[in-house]
Amino acid sequence: MTLTERLVADEDARNWLLTARAQGIGAWRGRVTDVMRRWHLPEPAQELGQLGVTELLTNVTRHVADPECRLLLARLPELAIVQVLDRSSAFPVVGARPPDPEADAGRGLWLLSRMATDFGCFRHVWDDGTVGKSVWFAIRCGDDAEC
Repeated sequence: MTLTERLVADEDARNWLLTARAQGIGAWRGRVTDVMRRWHLPEPAQELGQLGVTELLTNVTRHVADPECRLLLARLPELAIVQVLDRSSAFPVVGARPPDPEADAGRGLWLLSRMATDFGCFRHVWDDGTVGKSVWFAIRCGDDAEC
Protein backbone atom coordinates (compact mmCIF):
# COMPACT_ATOMS: atom_id res chain seq x y z
CA MET A 1 0.00 0.00 0.00
CA THR A 2 1.39 3.45 -0.90
CA LEU A 3 1.63 6.36 1.52
CA THR A 4 -1.13 8.16 -0.41
CA GLU A 5 -3.44 5.19 -0.03
CA ARG A 6 -2.68 5.05 3.68
CA LEU A 7 -3.64 8.72 4.11
CA VAL A 8 -6.91 8.33 2.23
CA ALA A 9 -8.05 5.37 4.33
CA ASP A 10 -10.55 6.37 7.04
CA GLU A 11 -8.59 4.59 9.75
CA ASP A 12 -5.48 6.65 9.00
CA ALA A 13 -6.84 10.17 8.58
CA ARG A 14 -9.47 12.51 9.96
CA ASN A 15 -10.57 15.79 8.40
CA TRP A 16 -13.01 18.30 9.92
CA LEU A 17 -14.18 21.68 8.65
CA LEU A 18 -15.03 23.73 11.74
CA THR A 19 -15.55 27.19 13.14
CA ALA A 20 -12.94 27.83 15.83
CA ARG A 21 -14.53 29.18 19.00
CA ALA A 22 -12.89 29.40 22.40
CA GLN A 23 -15.76 27.54 24.09
CA GLY A 24 -15.51 24.63 21.64
CA ILE A 25 -11.79 23.91 21.85
CA GLY A 26 -12.22 21.39 24.66
CA ALA A 27 -14.54 19.31 22.48
CA TRP A 28 -12.01 19.30 19.62
CA ARG A 29 -9.26 18.35 22.06
CA GLY A 30 -11.47 15.42 23.09
CA ARG A 31 -12.01 14.32 19.49
CA VAL A 32 -8.28 14.38 18.79
CA THR A 33 -7.64 12.36 21.95
CA ASP A 34 -10.28 9.79 20.98
CA VAL A 35 -8.70 9.30 17.55
CA MET A 36 -5.20 9.02 19.01
CA ARG A 37 -6.41 6.42 21.51
CA ARG A 38 -7.96 4.40 18.69
CA TRP A 39 -4.62 4.62 16.92
CA HIS A 40 -2.97 3.25 20.10
CA LEU A 41 -0.63 6.21 20.48
CA PRO A 42 1.17 6.23 23.83
CA GLU A 43 -0.15 8.61 26.46
CA PRO A 44 2.67 11.18 26.08
CA ALA A 45 1.87 11.43 22.36
CA GLN A 46 -1.84 11.88 23.14
CA GLU A 47 -1.01 14.63 25.64
CA LEU A 48 1.12 16.45 23.08
CA GLY A 49 -1.72 16.13 20.57
CA GLN A 50 -4.10 17.69 23.10
CA LEU A 51 -1.70 20.55 23.85
CA GLY A 52 -1.01 21.18 20.18
CA VAL A 53 -4.59 21.19 18.93
CA THR A 54 -5.50 23.53 21.79
CA GLU A 55 -2.71 25.92 20.81
CA LEU A 56 -3.45 25.85 17.07
CA LEU A 57 -7.21 26.37 17.44
CA THR A 58 -6.72 29.04 20.11
CA ASN A 59 -4.46 30.92 17.72
CA VAL A 60 -7.20 30.84 15.08
CA THR A 61 -9.70 32.32 17.56
CA ARG A 62 -7.25 35.07 18.59
CA HIS A 63 -5.45 35.98 15.38
CA VAL A 64 -7.62 35.09 12.37
CA ALA A 65 -10.57 37.25 11.29
CA ASP A 66 -12.46 34.32 9.72
CA PRO A 67 -12.76 31.48 12.27
CA GLU A 68 -13.58 28.83 9.64
CA CYS A 69 -10.69 26.38 9.55
CA ARG A 70 -9.87 22.77 8.85
CA LEU A 71 -8.40 20.31 11.36
CA LEU A 72 -6.60 17.29 9.95
CA LEU A 73 -5.07 14.28 11.68
CA ALA A 74 -3.00 11.73 9.81
CA ARG A 75 -1.34 8.54 10.94
CA LEU A 76 1.86 7.52 9.23
CA PRO A 77 4.35 4.83 10.15
CA GLU A 78 5.98 6.06 13.38
CA LEU A 79 4.37 9.55 13.21
CA ALA A 80 1.06 11.26 13.75
CA ILE A 81 0.48 14.66 12.12
CA VAL A 82 -1.86 17.37 13.45
CA GLN A 83 -2.60 20.22 11.06
CA VAL A 84 -4.84 23.30 11.14
CA LEU A 85 -5.54 25.24 7.96
CA ASP A 86 -6.91 28.75 8.47
CA ARG A 87 -7.82 31.77 6.33
CA SER A 88 -4.99 34.10 7.33
CA SER A 89 -1.86 34.40 5.22
CA ALA A 90 0.14 35.76 8.18
CA PHE A 91 2.61 33.16 9.40
CA PRO A 92 3.10 32.81 13.14
CA VAL A 93 6.38 34.07 14.50
CA VAL A 94 8.22 31.38 16.42
CA GLY A 95 11.60 32.56 17.63
CA ALA A 96 14.72 30.49 18.08
CA ARG A 97 15.06 31.60 21.70
CA PRO A 98 12.57 31.16 24.52
CA PRO A 99 10.05 34.01 24.72
CA ASP A 100 10.01 36.37 27.69
CA PRO A 101 8.10 34.60 30.48
CA GLU A 102 6.29 37.89 31.19
CA ALA A 103 5.05 38.26 27.60
CA ASP A 104 1.33 38.04 26.96
CA ALA A 105 1.77 35.86 23.87
CA GLY A 106 4.28 33.78 21.97
CA ARG A 107 4.99 30.96 24.39
CA GLY A 108 2.54 28.33 23.15
CA LEU A 109 3.84 27.78 19.62
CA TRP A 110 7.43 28.09 20.81
CA LEU A 111 6.84 25.28 23.34
CA LEU A 112 4.97 23.19 20.77
CA SER A 113 7.79 23.62 18.24
CA ARG A 114 10.26 22.32 20.83
CA MET A 115 8.15 19.42 22.10
CA ALA A 116 6.98 18.10 18.73
CA THR A 117 9.09 15.84 16.52
CA ASP A 118 8.69 18.41 13.75
CA PHE A 119 6.77 21.66 13.30
CA GLY A 120 6.09 24.02 10.43
CA CYS A 121 3.75 26.12 8.35
CA PHE A 122 3.11 26.76 4.68
CA ARG A 123 0.73 28.69 2.44
CA HIS A 124 -2.60 27.13 1.57
CA VAL A 125 -5.18 28.22 -1.00
CA TRP A 126 -8.81 27.44 -0.19
CA ASP A 127 -11.28 26.34 -2.88
CA ASP A 128 -12.72 29.87 -2.98
CA GLY A 129 -9.27 31.34 -3.72
CA THR A 130 -8.60 32.66 -0.22
CA VAL A 131 -4.91 32.46 0.61
CA GLY A 132 -4.37 31.08 4.07
CA LYS A 133 -1.86 28.93 5.85
CA SER A 134 -1.39 25.53 7.38
CA VAL A 135 0.31 25.14 10.74
CA TRP A 136 1.24 21.56 11.60
CA PHE A 137 3.25 19.43 13.96
CA ALA A 138 4.38 15.83 14.02
CA ILE A 139 4.40 13.48 16.99
CA ARG A 140 6.63 10.43 17.12
CA CYS A 141 4.54 7.51 18.26
CA GLY A 142 7.17 6.11 20.56
CA ASP A 143 10.49 4.31 20.57
CA ASP A 144 10.44 1.88 17.65
CA ALA A 145 6.64 1.96 17.66
CA GLU A 146 4.29 2.38 14.74
CA CYS A 147 1.18 4.47 15.14
